This record gives sequence, structure tokens and C-alpha cells, in this order.
Amino acid sequence: MRVAEYHNRMAKQREEQENAAARAAQWGCAVRPHALALSDRQLQLVKAAAASVPVQHRDAFLKQIADQLRGAPSDTAVAAAINIGLDRVHAFDNNTCN
Repeated sequence: MRVAEYHNRMAKQREEQENAAARAAQWGCAVRPHALALSDRQLQLVKAAAASVPVQHRDAFLKQIADQLRGAPSDTAVAAAINIGLDRVHAFDNNTCN
């Protein structure tokens, strides 16, 4: 790979990360990494819920869920985090469409 291509790719990745952080901030969720251990069933629930979210909001939706959870959450905690995230998607879409 040429040096210029590498720098362009790195700049694009930085821009995408900044955009994702800005979208997450709009939703009111923090962008800080932490360990999260989901069961297969919980992961399937999160994937199914994310599939129903518009692509432009999906990253912030997933960050919102992760921001609500820590460690190895219960099924109830995962379901609650998904519902909060879906509520925020709905509220965010309604606020931007007015």
C-alpha cells in the first residue's frame, strides 16, 4: 500500500470514529470501552433489535445498550437496555423530523 493511501485510510477511520462519538453524544451515552459478557441468547436479542434500527442510528443504539450494561448482565437487564435504546431511537427520530 502506498503511503498516501495509508494516510487517507487512517484519516477516514479517524473521521468515522469522531462521527460515531458525536452521534453517541447526541443520544446522551458515553463512549468508553468496558468489558461486557453476553450469552448467546442475549447477543441474539441485541442483534435482532439492532436490525430494526435505521442504519444511521445503529452504532449509537448499540453504544447506548452497552452503556447501560456491565459485566455479565441478566436477561432482564439486557431486555431493559434494549427497550431504553429503542425508546431513544424513536425519540431521536421524532425530534429530528419536526
